[in-house]
Amino acid sequence: MRVEGDIPQVTGATSLVAYRVVQEALTNAHKHGAEHRAHVVLTVDDVALTIVVTNPMAAQGEASIVPGSRLGLAGMRERVATVRGSLETGPSPGGWRVTAWLPLTQEGAA
Repeated sequence: MRVEGDIPQVTGATSLVAYRVVQEALTNAHKHGAEHRAHVVLTVDDVALTIVVTNPMAAQGEASIVPGSRLGLAGMRERVATVRGSLETGPSPGGWRVTAWLPLTQEGAA
């Protein structure tokens, strides 16, 4: 895990959503990824917290692939939406990537 920026400025609902996004992304990496490992980067700037979780994927047919309900991804999307953030998930070179952008303030969000 790597943290860039001033993590203590992430508070309130954004902090809770960030925790749950990382938790779900790591759960998915453990269930569906190769080698049960992941790389987490948290980047805080003046506007937002960006979370990037990547993990290698198991090859088709390997025992480490566990069927999922995909409710974890839907839950992440719903949580991120509560703080007016955005979420992108999907394949990346050599694996899977979850990227969440969570604004630090609700300014401009009506």
